[in-house]
Amino acid sequence: MSKRGYFLLGLGLPLLVLAMLFYFRPFWGLMDDGVNVFLVEKMRSEGIFRIWWDMSMYDIFQQGRMRLMYFLMVPVIYMPAAGSSVVAFAINIVWVCLTFAFVAAASWPSLSYAYGLKNKAFAVFLFFVLCFAYPWTMHAFRAPSVHEKLVIFFAGLVLAAQYSKFASRSLPHWLGVMVPSLVLALNTKEQIALYFPIFLAAQVHVDSQKKNYRRTALLLFLLLASAGVIKWVGTHGTYKSAYGLERAKITLRNSKSLYLFLALAFSAQAAAFVDFLKHRKWPRLLLASSYPAGLVLFVLLMLPWGMGGYLNCAATIFVVACAIALGKFARTHWRAFGRLPLKFLGASAYGLAVLVTVVTVAPDLSAYADLRRIFESREIEEVAASGKTLWMPCSEGAGTMQTYWKEFRGVDLKVRVPADPSSMRAGEYWLGSFPRCTNGEDFAQWVAKGEAVAMVAPAAKGGFMLLKRGTK
Repeated sequence: MSKRGYFLLGLGLPLLVLAMLFYFRPFWGLMDDGVNVFLVEKMRSEGIFRIWWDMSMYDIFQQGRMRLMYFLMVPVIYMPAAGSSVVAFAINIVWVCLTFAFVAAASWPSLSYAYGLKNKAFAVFLFFVLCFAYPWTMHAFRAPSVHEKLVIFFAGLVLAAQYSKFASRSLPHWLGVMVPSLVLALNTKEQIALYFPIFLAAQVHVDSQKKNYRRTALLLFLLLASAGVIKWVGTHGTYKSAYGLERAKITLRNSKSLYLFLALAFSAQAAAFVDFLKHRKWPRLLLASSYPAGLVLFVLLMLPWGMGGYLNCAATIFVVACAIALGKFARTHWRAFGRLPLKFLGASAYGLAVLVTVVTVAPDLSAYADLRRIFESREIEEVAASGKTLWMPCSEGAGTMQTYWKEFRGVDLKVRVPADPSSMRAGEYWLGSFPRCTNGEDFAQWVAKGEAVAMVAPAAKGGFMLLKRGTK
């Protein structure tokens, strides 16, 4: 297939997500969207740079985080939307899809050497498609505030800088592109540190061609300094106060992805060693090992914090690269697999990407479309007029929804998180979704048992609903 054919086929995936967006018309998310809408209003009145600077300094010295790029992302997505969640979602979806395409192209020089890939057009197409087949990217599509997309984009930017012709000219040229790229990447999120082994291995690959490793030594110094900065900033805030052994035990018990990631990383590493026994090239082994190493580091870093949901988006490049590595290994060493034509393999990956995208993205967009129906309903006006509290069992969501009603409808509606849903009294109002916004209660069962009335029912199972507790 020609490059144009791969491009047109790949374009179908972003168009599919956009089609679902405009069909469902979801409301804002329940995490940081409310804060970001508020920040945009302040940026309009007080200036983008001033609010960016104030929030960045607060992040560094109060929360212990470096997210300078995040606060520049906010006006790019939210300001053109002018209060429209659908427009913000569309901007975000286009951004995420362009990020996948950019990283797919930027990863080609390293992946082609690490795994012996030869067909560039197919490999870039496959990388892009597998990003959609990775289920956790759903969270990047349905939440504009998720800034793991920044981590992925700037990881690709560093790789692109390393392999650029400009960087290869001289040491000053190399410094001229690498230092700014690393500084920008460092200001995305702490998870950028997971890509440090890939950056270092890629530089070894580049320098091995000239038998001069000065750039590798300098990059190692820059990466160690960057790790030190991340650690230093982390000591200044309380954001990571929950980070520790107890949370790690919970993650070990509950995580559905942890062991899948470890199995994938181990398999890709084993394939790299088998490949090394054939070619005996240390730079190639180092580069091939850096992707599963990044996946293992992701597990180790996130274990004391928690895994799943939007957090797993940052592992997209590692997972896709390991999947490609195993595919190449199977094609080389498994005769039956090796006989399959690339068109068949590409079509299979594409079909999987379409299936996963529809199965994962559509239910969430539908659920958040329920929030729009609730937000615009006459029933919610009844709740506001009653003066009663609206109970909502997700900590971030409760405060965010209160912000939305104040910002978009001018209504002071008290939204609180209940300590114990089973103690709710008759006549109380409830907004939630099982399992998106719940503390274990399946609210549909309340309706089925006659314990509550659905004032606004969800469009599909698992969607958001507005309930009023019955008189029993």
